[in-house]
Amino acid sequence: MSTEHPPHTLVAGDHWQIDALLRDRDGAPINLTNVDLDWFLLDQANDRVINGNGVSVEVKDCTAGKCTITVASAITARLSAGIYSDVLRLTLHSGIGTPILLRATVWEGVIEVKNPDAPAATRVIEGCTPQFRPTCPVL
Repeated sequence: MSTEHPPHTLVAGDHWQIDALLRDRDGAPINLTNVDLDWFLLDQANDRVINGNGVSVEVKDCTAGKCTITVASAITARLSAGIYSDVLRLTLHSGIGTPILLRATVWEGVIEVKNPDAPAATRVIEGCTPQFRPTCPVL
């Protein structure tokens, strides 16, 4: 069910904005109604180095599977230069406070983090964060 995004290069200490388009294995958009989304950044040992603090997400279009992840500059400033992987996990339920029906990784890829003194890098990338309730209608 996961979509792999192209590799991205971002700068430690910058405010990150990551635009995500979530699709299923057939390429159809994932409906983001009644879901929670969690975004994590993992180091090469698969340890979480960003675990949701300082991260937010905004659903741009529920039925089209579009959302934006933002990570505060104070959080990215703690990162060392290197290669990381990011993961967006979707948790489906039938409404606030209801049991979990499904939990799956829906978006992942590689992020190269550069030092602030490195040459200019892409700062806005395509791609969706922590315990978050989208403003989509509850069915």
